[in-house]
Amino acid sequence: MKENLRPEPLRQIVYKDLLNRIVTGILEPGVPVRDTDISEDMGVSRTPVREALLRLSRQGLLVNLHHRGFVVSEMTAEVVGETYPIVWALECLALRQSPALTGTILGKLQRINQSLEKSADKVEKRISLDEQWHKTLLSQYENQRLKDAIAELKVIVRRYEFAYMQDAELVSHSVTDHRHLLDTIEKTGKQDAIPLLEEHWRYSMENLFKRIK
Repeated sequence: MKENLRPEPLRQIVYKDLLNRIVTGILEPGVPVRDTDISEDMGVSRTPVREALLRLSRQGLLVNLHHRGFVVSEMTAEVVGETYPIVWALECLALRQSPALTGTILGKLQRINQSLEKSADKVEKRISLDEQWHKTLLSQYENQRLKDAIAELKVIVRRYEFAYMQDAELVSHSVTDHRHLLDTIEKTGKQDAIPLLEEHWRYSMENLFKRIK
């Protein structure tokens, strides 16, 4: 008997579409975003569009001008400096409190990292693989509240990571970091890998500071 899967809510479909447009730069910083335009473009009513726009504004990706619509927020070093340390603090906490990583998980992490290394100039693929790698690293941690908090922060940093992942040298550095972290877990355990995870995120933050004026 087939499982009866619920269709994805319209507001979620609209949200994902708009998020992708913002992350990839289709909707550039400062560009106005009006619910009537999005509604017409996607062929949906204004209600799910409005819900998606309000959610994106709460996440800081849009600026709510109230009765004058929304605009895409600017990318700033301030957001990077405020958000990245929280991301690495929460990821390090999750890794510290996770059970020992199994051989199956470590093997999966290695395969994802190999795919990232071969991802060439496909930036969206790089982002997807990098997010998958970090999610898999913490997959055995059972605190759903912490996982949700990390996921919400990852939405905020995604377009910064998109800018980061356009540089092949930085992608190569991430692959090397991942490999070093996995080698450390296999040889001496995950506790010794926690400082490496923090340094991995810190390196990304410092390089983004150089790119964002």
